[in-house]
Amino acid sequence: MNKHMLSLELVKIHAGITQDEARNIIDIFFNEISSALLTGRRIEIRGFGSFSVRKRKARTARNPKTNIMVDVTDMGYVYFRPSKELLMRINAKKPKQVI
Repeated sequence: MNKHMLSLELVKIHAGITQDEARNIIDIFFNEISSALLTGRRIEIRGFGSFSVRKRKARTARNPKTNIMVDVTDMGYVYFRPSKELLMRINAKKPKQVI
């Protein structure tokens, strides 16, 4: 699913908003997530999962094509951890009912 398809679903579910409003909502949502990750904050969306930035240490790697050793600098990457609820839904397990 891409942003366009997501905006179409949003309009379908919420008939009171236009396609442009749906696109703006989605853009704001993703911009806020990006901004938070850029500042090193963790994002948690209940029932879906959490995003955080992790760091990889600098290292020496081998270029498989040329077999030459290359220095790779340290870098950050986005890490996603799905929620237990999402994992259960993916694996078609019913969540436990809280009594």
